[in-house]
Amino acid sequence: MKVFIMRKYLILISLIASVNAPSYSQNQMEISLHNKMDSLKRIVQGKTGKEKVDDLNRIVDLYQILDEDNQMQVDSATPYARMSIEEAKKVNYKRGLGYANLKMAYCEYLRNGIYIQKNNKNGADIITSMKNMLKQALQIGEELGDNIMIGSAYNLSGWLENQNGTTEQAVAFQKKQLPVLKEH
Repeated sequence: MKVFIMRKYLILISLIASVNAPSYSQNQMEISLHNKMDSLKRIVQGKTGKEKVDDLNRIVDLYQILDEDNQMQVDSATPYARMSIEEAKKVNYKRGLGYANLKMAYCEYLRNGIYIQKNNKNGADIITSMKNMLKQALQIGEELGDNIMIGSAYNLSGWLENQNGTTEQAVAFQKKQLPVLKEH
């Protein structure tokens, strides 16, 4: 009887350990990403030009990776995306501006989604702003021959049209992104 009870406890302990092991590694990854983001936030203040734009865009990327409920992305990442757009315009850094527009459009997409959930209607000003950012990112991507930027702009445009209920346009944008990304 004692052996049976011991096996039961051993199995229970093994199960608990196996369930906690993956969450521990995920927490370590999150800690590492937060540390990297904190470092970038500190050093970006002393930078200017292209380096600053690229680091601001990286900060937004890290928020996106760490985002679980979309609220953090909107609340925390948006100011960095705005700063990236402003700095890219100031130093005439097209690639940085294109990616900053994509990041800002994504933040606006999430903000619009939250707005729709809370109010049951679209924010027309947000949608217009997003379309303009995506159009600019697409133009820059085409100028630079940056297929990732072009494909991402088409992808986000498809998401936006889907959110607005214009399924045919959403599918058309999604179809446009595929050949572009295949070229990459």
